[in-house]
Amino acid sequence: MKHRASSGLVSVLSTCALLALALAGCSRSRCCPCPRTPAKAKPVASDVAPPAESATPEADAPAITEATPPTPVEATPSTTWQALVEAEADLKMLQRTVKKKTSINADIQAYVTVVADAYAKLTIPTTATPDEAARFKKDLARFRKTARKYMLASLTLVVVRDGRNIRDDVNYTAALSLGRLAPVLDERERKRLSKDIRNRIEKKFHKVKTHTMSEDVLLQSFTALARLDDVDSLEWMLDDYVHAKQNQVTYLVAAHKAMPVFDDVPGKLRHEIVGEFIKTYAGVEARAAQSSTDPKIQAFGRFWDRVGPTAIAVVQHFADHPQDANGRPLDTMAAFQRWLRNHKNRRKAPWTDDAK
Repeated sequence: MKHRASSGLVSVLSTCALLALALAGCSRSRCCPCPRTPAKAKPVASDVAPPAESATPEADAPAITEATPPTPVEATPSTTWQALVEAEADLKMLQRTVKKKTSINADIQAYVTVVADAYAKLTIPTTATPDEAARFKKDLARFRKTARKYMLASLTLVVVRDGRNIRDDVNYTAALSLGRLAPVLDERERKRLSKDIRNRIEKKFHKVKTHTMSEDVLLQSFTALARLDDVDSLEWMLDDYVHAKQNQVTYLVAAHKAMPVFDDVPGKLRHEIVGEFIKTYAGVEARAAQSSTDPKIQAFGRFWDRVGPTAIAVVQHFADHPQDANGRPLDTMAAFQRWLRNHKNRRKAPWTDDAK
């Protein structure tokens, strides 16, 4: 019992001794294995008084109307490679959704848009070494080739239900995206893509028998050709879509609306376009104006109601908007026919290239 009491007393005294040393602040020693505690720096008086706190900080703070845009950061090889890897993953998803008949339109449209955006924005980083640049150029070319293939596939994707193509929205998005590639393509690439689109219009759109082609899809497809600005496409439209076949009204209207979108059309070709439109449609306009119970004459009237406004707009555009003696724009084929008799010379305005 006495031994137990003395042991407990020693234990208490040892504990008190350790607490006293801790309070006094010990340096690392054999009796105290604790880690060194860094000494606190003494506060230094400052000559500058701290700013006074506002009683109502919300009232004093400036109003924030919009987020400040981040400072642009130059693309580096690592960030650009990563962007290409992500774009290739999106392209694989586009391939899957295009091939799968049960895919949702919104998913296909989203991947078409994302892939087209990457196609336009991905460029070789300026900080890349020659080897990195060569490898990136090769991989980017492969990505773009596959991207074009599946964007074009999306343009002509068809799933028919109840006599309607439920992929019309996908076709429209693909046509819009293809046209938006124009600024990043060189002349050779624009010619190649334009040819691919023309082939699909001729061999896919014109062969449709299971449903009616969407007017919006046709217009956006012809407009894509105009944005790509290959003169071969304009000449193709002039050859194939300036006629009076009443079973192709939708195609005629779409092509005519797209033709003025072409840039810097040479004067010689503008003269040819105006002459061909007047030659083709002056007689149609005259027949359509007749009041008759003849079904054929009435058919001309219905045809001209659809095609006339766009055909006249084409002539106005490529003739540089001529006016009559009273300053009113010419708005009939008959008026343009009279005007052209006095403007046959291709060496004079408005056919000279510097006059346009």
